[in-house]
Amino acid sequence: MQSLKGRMALMIGAAALMILMMMGLSGLAKNARRTQRYNEPDSSFAALRYPYRQLDERGKELYLALYQGISDYQTRITLPGTYTAEEYKKVYLLLTTQEPELFYLDTVYETAAEMRSAEMFYIMAREDAEAMRTELELAADTVLRQTSGQSDLQRLLGIHDWICQRCSYLRTPLSDTAYGCLVSGTAMCEGYAKAFLYVARRAGLDVMCVPGTTDKGEAHIWNIASADGQYYNIDVTWDDDDTYQGVTTHTCFAVPDAVFGDHRPDLSLLSPPACTDAAKNYYQMRGFVLSEPGRLAESLQSWNGAVPERVIEFRCAGAGVFEQAKELLRSDAAVHAALEAVTGGTHARIIADENRAAVVILT
Repeated sequence: MQSLKGRMALMIGAAALMILMMMGLSGLAKNARRTQRYNEPDSSFAALRYPYRQLDERGKELYLALYQGISDYQTRITLPGTYTAEEYKKVYLLLTTQEPELFYLDTVYETAAEMRSAEMFYIMAREDAEAMRTELELAADTVLRQTSGQSDLQRLLGIHDWICQRCSYLRTPLSDTAYGCLVSGTAMCEGYAKAFLYVARRAGLDVMCVPGTTDKGEAHIWNIASADGQYYNIDVTWDDDDTYQGVTTHTCFAVPDAVFGDHRPDLSLLSPPACTDAAKNYYQMRGFVLSEPGRLAESLQSWNGAVPERVIEFRCAGAGVFEQAKELLRSDAAVHAALEAVTGGTHARIIADENRAAVVILT
């Protein structure tokens, strides 16, 4: 018969073993939570998101956790691991600029030195957000039906023009969202850029928002889009500037980095792809390129009426041509006669874009 002392030793040993097993299981659970995998929602998710593809695996896991949690309107999201405040902030801010369908998310966000979960803040009730998301989808699909069957670059141009023609640059409660731009018809630069991203992505195009500043240090946001294997800068906001008096222009459509120096990206959030192709901007597509200054008067007459809006716009083939064109527009009699003919004798307003060697003439 086993002694009391022996039985106690066995009991202590069993208890210790149980504690060790529980500790091991707990450690396994914690480790499992740290290495939990989040699946991308569909096979095209990464292909349509250049900024997401730049993240490391930890960053992608966090991005997907936040994307899925916010899409489900969760008020607290368990993160796939432990993140520092800086790690979390970068991915969170990147997601809020690249996922325009999450327009119901507040600009307020939580941070802490170590983050294993995060509270989400929303600006409206879930049922309201879902109803507005349906409106957003319908607006985007209206645009896409008008560009069906076109090339990628033509679709991007159609989206650009649709937004410019139907949105006004105005501060409203939702003007920094795609909803404000596409449904309400009012937006600031962030709303323009997110609307362009939202519609283009629904068309299956790889487009991103690029936050940064202008050359004057003002906060700004624009787009980079992929078409036919090349990346292009696009600034819908600047092409809908009040300077153009409600006319849609194209000085900032599909242009390379070489003429986009007045846009400076925030490299702390993403490193944008290089935009090097200068052969597929709007002026190249439409044949509105001035190569010989001496043919400016003739070109103005041939370009007049080529688009339905009251505008003639063209790009000059180089800085030298641009300077000569400006001088001809100021002082050449033949050019003035051509302008008078195309405007019916009314005064034409001439706007020169120095950075992109483009000229916009409001007729």
